[in-house]
Amino acid sequence: MAELKNTPLREFHLEMGAKMVPRSGWNLPLNFSEGAADEHECCRSKAALFDFCADGRFRVAFKGAAEALGKLFFDRNAERLPGSCRRELFVDSQGIAAAFCRVSVMGEDDFFITVPFQSVPRVQKLFEESEIEYGDLSEYLCGIGISGPESAEVFALCGVNKDELPRPGETKVIEIDQLRAIVSFTDDFGEEGFEISFNAECADQIWDLFLETDIPWPAGLAAQESLRLEHSLPGAPELLAPKTASEISTSLKRVLFQGRRAPYAGVKVCNAAGDVLGVVTSGTYCPTLEQSAALVFFSGALPGAETELFCDASGVTVTGFMG
Repeated sequence: MAELKNTPLREFHLEMGAKMVPRSGWNLPLNFSEGAADEHECCRSKAALFDFCADGRFRVAFKGAAEALGKLFFDRNAERLPGSCRRELFVDSQGIAAAFCRVSVMGEDDFFITVPFQSVPRVQKLFEESEIEYGDLSEYLCGIGISGPESAEVFALCGVNKDELPRPGETKVIEIDQLRAIVSFTDDFGEEGFEISFNAECADQIWDLFLETDIPWPAGLAAQESLRLEHSLPGAPELLAPKTASEISTSLKRVLFQGRRAPYAGVKVCNAAGDVLGVVTSGTYCPTLEQSAALVFFSGALPGAETELFCDASGVTVTGFMG
């Protein structure tokens, strides 16, 4: 078995009581000493800090890059101007969904792309099959995410004028503690947030700088999962089985289940008659909702809002409705 890779922040995570787990070849924090539920609530009430250093960071910059890269986007008609940023669904030549990536337009025919660590091999394969030249900056740049209603205040306490921060749909290059960083606006968890990419050798500098404001808490993979499902945001788990981008956009829906028990990926969802209507792609308990949520891929017509749904959650039948 190959040795797990670590982000530059591993030692800092361990010092803060992180439970580390293997994920797609990486050793990453599942949760910290406060626990995933408290990390989730901190994101909703103040701000949470995320280690995104394992994610891939690519640059596509050559004459005609916009046209070549545009063929990989599911939404090919969206306007993409310099300084803009979008969460894009990449597709292959057959229309099969490959990865959700954040694409920042740094200039004409110049794109900076961040790729979830689980999806890096898929995107690299997609680039190579499409004969798209790209620079892999993952070794040289790392990433930190911050999300929550007080995210902008954290930057202000670190000496960054709030007016310099990107607005929704924007990416900017700004200076943080004398370091140049690419900062993109995000709302992946249903809160104002920012994804920051900068020199990997300075990961600890920015991480400590943000934590010293006493606003954000570090948050791990478990909180990321509950936050995104609470916000009905599809991610890498939803793309494990081959599906077209059209199917993803029309047949992937959230179901809210009663209680704390959440169904696992692969569990069938049925109606009262026992008919299989869909399959869970990811699920977890969501603290703010005080119930579990799952994204479900439905194979036929979508159930109505009043249709009671049933599935197994660790040996117990749970019931829910479209949410």
